[in-house]
Amino acid sequence: MNVMMSPRVMITVTLMLAKKFLEDISTPNTVWAYVSGIDTQTLNDAEREVLASLGYTLWLRQDEYDEWVALICRFSDFDSGLMAGRDLGRGKRPRVGQGLVLDHIKTEIF
Repeated sequence: MNVMMSPRVMITVTLMLAKKFLEDISTPNTVWAYVSGIDTQTLNDAEREVLASLGYTLWLRQDEYDEWVALICRFSDFDSGLMAGRDLGRGKRPRVGQGLVLDHIKTEIF
């Protein structure tokens, strides 16, 4: 992967891929380019690069997902109220379908 890829391009491409993975009718890359202010060719090249680095696999097995959640949990403070109202059970961590919500994070992408 091109280590010089800007965070803006990387975030845009990962959002593009996530949307394409989840929906049958995807938004054209030209629209993503217009909205993000990144030229279409750059997005196309970056998309190919990201897909190649992922081995063209956009899904995880449950055990792989659980490993990533455990890693994130080690670097996060789930006792700080971020998971307030989430009954995950005693000592359990979030799993697919349990509604891990990250809307408390305020970021500016562009």
